[in-house]
Amino acid sequence: DWLVNVGINGSKNYSEVLSLPPGVSEYYNSYTWVSGNLRNGIMVGSPITTITGQDYQRNANGQILVDPTSGFPLTDTKWSVLGDREADLSLGFTAKVNYKNFSLSCLMSGKLGTQVVNGTQRILMGYGASMLSVEQREMGPVVFNGVLKDGKEETANPTQNNIAVRFGDLASGYAGADPNWIEKDVNYMNLSEIRLSYNFDKNILGKIHGNLISALSVYLAGNDLIMLTNYSGIDPMGNANSSALGGTGGVGFDMLSIGAPRGFSCGVNITF
Repeated sequence: DWLVNVGINGSKNYSEVLSLPPGVSEYYNSYTWVSGNLRNGIMVGSPITTITGQDYQRNANGQILVDPTSGFPLTDTKWSVLGDREADLSLGFTAKVNYKNFSLSCLMSGKLGTQVVNGTQRILMGYGASMLSVEQREMGPVVFNGVLKDGKEETANPTQNNIAVRFGDLASGYAGADPNWIEKDVNYMNLSEIRLSYNFDKNILGKIHGNLISALSVYLAGNDLIMLTNYSGIDPMGNANSSALGGTGGVGFDMLSIGAPRGFSCGVNITF
């Protein structure tokens, strides 16, 4: 009376940009330029799923350079690869259990080790409209870890930053630079669908108007019921653009996205 089917699949895409037209250091999709200077950009030697943006200014030792006047870190004017939206592993899980005329099935999908641009939190911070910005304004003085850009930044003894700043003195929240808004090592698993159905016995159907109906079933289904994730934003499956964009699109850009609502449905399937 029991029949159980379970399926598990996993995938990982690998790619590398070998060349771009002469004089072109980066190709990017302008429609994904939605959060600061982060965008769907590619550069030679990197995958086609990278995130490009403007990093902090750094010296040869990789130390962040700080403005000696304001005490805030300085941002580079050049674009560079800051992240990769391709997950370490994309997962899918299906299961179906049949018991006599009852059937219970579920579909789950998710990713391990992906990266997401949390553009929603970034814009709220910039407006001073998030709880994080409230906490930031209530903080005491902060000294950023880095060295001053005072002409000694490339010497053996650069000047360590010791300038204290107060976020509360700012008109709005301090949103930092592009690297701050790429969340890495994001994992999620979404219960895409669960469905319970009942198939009426053919002996019962045979009594209905002389075999007029050959198959009859009823079902109850739920979609996007549970999302398990370590992502701090709203939707790790966020997409800043529609599928019409093509290519690697805006997947991984959570910019004012709203997660898929829970959906419930019931129905009747009739075969004559």
